[in-house]
Amino acid sequence: MKTYRMPCKFLIAVLAGFALYAADAKPKKAKASEVDLKAMCASNLSSVVFCVIDGEPMTAEYVRDNVLFTVKLLQLGGTKLSPARIPAWGNSYAMKIVPQLISAKLLSKHIAESGISATPESDAKTLERFNKQTRSNAASKEELSGKFGDLKDVFLRNFAIESARLAYFDTIPELKVDDDDVRAFYSVKTNTLKYLEKLDVEARGKASTVMARLKAGEEWETVARECSEDALLSDDYAEYYKEWGHFLPKNIEPAELASAVDSLEVGGWTEPIETDEGLVIAKVLEKEGSIVSLARILLRLPIRLKIPDREEAIRQIREGKVEEFQQELLPELREKAKLEYPLGPRFKYEIWPAKERKTRKAKE
Repeated sequence: MKTYRMPCKFLIAVLAGFALYAADAKPKKAKASEVDLKAMCASNLSSVVFCVIDGEPMTAEYVRDNVLFTVKLLQLGGTKLSPARIPAWGNSYAMKIVPQLISAKLLSKHIAESGISATPESDAKTLERFNKQTRSNAASKEELSGKFGDLKDVFLRNFAIESARLAYFDTIPELKVDDDDVRAFYSVKTNTLKYLEKLDVEARGKASTVMARLKAGEEWETVARECSEDALLSDDYAEYYKEWGHFLPKNIEPAELASAVDSLEVGGWTEPIETDEGLVIAKVLEKEGSIVSLARILLRLPIRLKIPDREEAIRQIREGKVEEFQQELLPELREKAKLEYPLGPRFKYEIWPAKERKTRKAKE
């Protein structure tokens, strides 16, 4: 019986790494006017070399194009990014993806030297992935490339790299998924699900105990300070049991919580209500006009785990094997390659200069 290990995330800039920094991009509603991000760049990007890989320079221009490609990929996937904030985010992201781009180039070179190239099957898989990421239904890579505008060539380059990567991994016997792998995967998932269900029962039991103590007359602050788990989310939330904030009822989510709060008098509290953060017991501190001031007790719930079907299970197992294989292969490739860093290995470079960003932002 094989032991299935949950995959540790390896980031390759060609595809998987493009979504990595999205959570930190703090999506906002885009302004009506688009900002010309290329025009805001430093002017000498083609001459600024971050790394030389076996004699081939990786320029700031190359990195910029991959950052802009990531932005476009996110936008096509439905993420709304504020154009004014993209440059500052892009500078930070650029420094993070340089190691990933180096890894991608080393792997691409190794694949080419192995005599492996893209196949119709790997092209089809790559198209399926990009269609999914961009919410598209393109019949070909050429059709999909039209969505990327002046980044069309960047898309086609990354498409070719990813397709060759998939074709290469199809040739590695140890990356095949068999029935033992699937059985081990479901065993881990089933045991994890049972554990999470146990945690869920415990959390809801704790919520019942909190409500019983409040109804028995214990002081809100005493119970909340002892039981609320807001501080586990962030130190900034630690005193939400004293004051959570001031809200318009329409801005309180979920609707069930908004309705419960609206029905209460000052000093009353809701039953435990499930939210994205966990179970919330809200107390009304004050009502003034349409504004309501609240405190809360938060009890965290475990993540929701969905047991995937066999096809999805095989995909996840395969990705885990690939990530593990890459983590073992890439140090060997780095050891063999000649890597030079003209700006030093810990360089910091602004593709979008701060002064120019401020000037453009002031003009908007």
